[in-house]
Amino acid sequence: MRAQRPPKRRKIGIATQVFIGLGLGLLVGIFFGEDVSFLKIGGDAFIALLQITVIPYVMVALITSLGRLTLADAKALGLQGGSILLVLWAVGLVVVLLSPLAFPDWPSARFSASVRSKRQSRSTFSSFISRQTFFPPYPTQSFRRFVVFSILFGPALINVRNKERVLDLLSTVGDGLMEITGYVGKIAPYGAFAITASAARTIDIADLGRLQVYIVVYVVMALILSLWLIPGLIATLTPLKFGAILLAFRGPLITAFATGNVLIVLPLLAADSKELFAQSGGNSAEATEKRESLVDILIPAAFPFPSLGVLLALIFVVFGGRYVGSTVSVAQYPTLSIAGLASLFGGTVLALPFLFDLLRLPSEAFQVFITVDVIGSRFGTLLAAMHIVAIALIGTYAMQGAVKLRLAPLLRFGAISVSLMAAALIGIRTFYTYVYVEPYTKDELLASLSPDQESATAHRLPRVSRGNSR
Repeated sequence: MRAQRPPKRRKIGIATQVFIGLGLGLLVGIFFGEDVSFLKIGGDAFIALLQITVIPYVMVALITSLGRLTLADAKALGLQGGSILLVLWAVGLVVVLLSPLAFPDWPSARFSASVRSKRQSRSTFSSFISRQTFFPPYPTQSFRRFVVFSILFGPALINVRNKERVLDLLSTVGDGLMEITGYVGKIAPYGAFAITASAARTIDIADLGRLQVYIVVYVVMALILSLWLIPGLIATLTPLKFGAILLAFRGPLITAFATGNVLIVLPLLAADSKELFAQSGGNSAEATEKRESLVDILIPAAFPFPSLGVLLALIFVVFGGRYVGSTVSVAQYPTLSIAGLASLFGGTVLALPFLFDLLRLPSEAFQVFITVDVIGSRFGTLLAAMHIVAIALIGTYAMQGAVKLRLAPLLRFGAISVSLMAAALIGIRTFYTYVYVEPYTKDELLASLSPDQESATAHRLPRVSRGNSR
C-alpha cells in the first residue's frame, strides 16, 4: 500500500496576511502607545518602496496606452470616463447632503460674541496659510504635473511616424515596473503592521467620544459605498460578478486602508484589473490587450480628480456647523456642493478652511476635523481606491460596448442601495438620540484656545492625507 501523503497546507493569501498585520498593528499601537513609535520608520520605508514605481508606472502606462489610440478613441475615452466620474460625484453629493438626517438633536452652543470677534480678526484663509507651515507639502502636486504631461504627450504620439519603437520600449519598461511592484507587495503585511501600529498610538479616545457621530456617519457611508454601492454598480453595468470584484481587489484595498495612501496602490489596482479581465474569460487576445491598455489609461488618469473618499469630507462641514451652533441651511447646499467640489481639487486641507469661511462658520472647526480625520482618512482611502476601480472597469467595458443599461437590475440595485443608506442614517440618529447622548463640551475647549495654542496643536498633529490627495 502506498503511504498516504499528508494534505497540503493551504497558504494564506497576501490579502489575508495584510489584514492580519493591520489588526495586530492596531492592537499593538493602542496598548503600547509611544513605546512602539520606532515602528514609524518601518512604515515610512515601506511606503517609500511602494512610491518608487508609482511615477514611472503612471508616465509609462499613460504614454504607451494613449499613444496607441486613435484620436476618435481618445475623445470617446474622455467622454466615457468623464461621464462615470460625474455619476460618482452626484452619488457622493447626495450622501453628503442627506447626512444631517443621521445627526441627533444634541445640544450645541454658539461661541460668545467676544470669542467670535477674536477669532474673526484673522480670516480663515490667513490662519490656514500660517497653519500650512506645520504640514509638509503635498507630494501629489508634483505627481499631478507628471500625469498632465503624460496625458498631453501620449496623444501627441498618435500621428508620429515610427512611434512603435518608442512605445515597445516603454511597454517593456512598464512590465519591469510591475515586477518590482509585485516584489514590494510581498512585504505588505509587515508594512501594514508597522504603519497601523504607528498610527494607532496617536488616537485620542476623548476625541472619539465627543465626535463619534461624525466618525460613525463617515465610516458607515464609506463602507456602504466601498463594499456595496460601487461594486454593485460595476456588477449591474458590466458582465463582472459582485463577489469576483471584491475578491480581485481585496489586496490593494486593504493595503490602501492600512497605509492611508491611494497613490501607492495604483500599480496594484491596474495589475488586479488585468487579472480580473483574464479570469472573466471568453475574450480574444486582441480584446484582452485592448482592455489592459484602457486600464493603464483610466487608473492613473482618474487619480488627480476628487474621489468619493475626498468628497465625503464635506460631511464634516454640515456636521461642524451644527456642532458649534451654526447650522448650514438647505439654501446653502448648492454653494456647498459647487464650491466644495471645486475646492477639493486642492485637497481637504485647502477646501475645508475655505468652505468654513465661505459659509461663515467658525474656523476653529477645521482644527477639530484634523483631530478626527486620523481615523476617517483610512476609510476615505479605501473608498478612493474603489472609486478609481469603478472608473477603470466601467470605462473599459463602455469603450468596448459591453455596458448594458438594463432597467430591472438598475431599479433593483437602486432600491436596495437607497434602503440600505436610509436604514443606516435613521439607525445612527435613533441610537444617538435615545440610547447614547453625549453632552456638548467642545465649545469650551475651542474658546480657550489662543492663536498660539492653535498653531502648537497643529504642529503636534500627524500629517493627514485623504482619498486621492495622498
